[in-house]
Amino acid sequence: MHLPEGILPAAQAAGWAGASGIMLVRAVKEYRKTEKKIPELLPMMGILGAAVFVMSMLHIPVPFTGTSAHMVGVPLAALLVGPWLAIILSLVALILQALLLGEGGLGPLGANVFAMGVAGSFATIAVYRSALRVRVPKPAAIFLAALIGDLAVYVVSALQLAPVFPGQTFFAQWAVLILAFLPLQLPVALLEGFITVGILNYVTQSRPALVKRLQQAEAEQ
Repeated sequence: MHLPEGILPAAQAAGWAGASGIMLVRAVKEYRKTEKKIPELLPMMGILGAAVFVMSMLHIPVPFTGTSAHMVGVPLAALLVGPWLAIILSLVALILQALLLGEGGLGPLGANVFAMGVAGSFATIAVYRSALRVRVPKPAAIFLAALIGDLAVYVVSALQLAPVFPGQTFFAQWAVLILAFLPLQLPVALLEGFITVGILNYVTQSRPALVKRLQQAEAEQ
């Protein structure tokens, strides 16, 4: 989700920027700690950053709706390098998209980072760990985590937009926005779930030792 320039009042944009800034401070600390354990982390982050950039920019036509939606990419990043590092990747992707492609903006950057990087990443990891805890098969756990992680971005974006539209109570407007997003985003979230399973399966088979070290580092975050 890319909230456009000017859609949020300055006070709300500043509040979300502050919240994202606090999370980014911790994210940078986690990156430095993880980099000491995994020398390959920087190139891995570069590849994942490109994946997040492309996935969150690739507009996919949604059947029967007359419009399109896009994946978010952060579930893949969160499952590989952890939620904190995925926040950094979302920040970089959103800045590049705003500056180079006019998607989103620098004013609502904090809100977009919080929705995409913070909410999307931590929802993904929470669902993934919970699913494994109740012995859901790993591919199914990855699928569910990516699906919910994608949808969580739009739930939080709806939360951010709800105060902007007057005329209803906050929670009523929030519900209206979620219901507006759901038919468009659910098919794309399902697709992102399948794609995430496929990519993680490939990476795990091709670089098992690296994935194991990344998972160990992620568990310590």
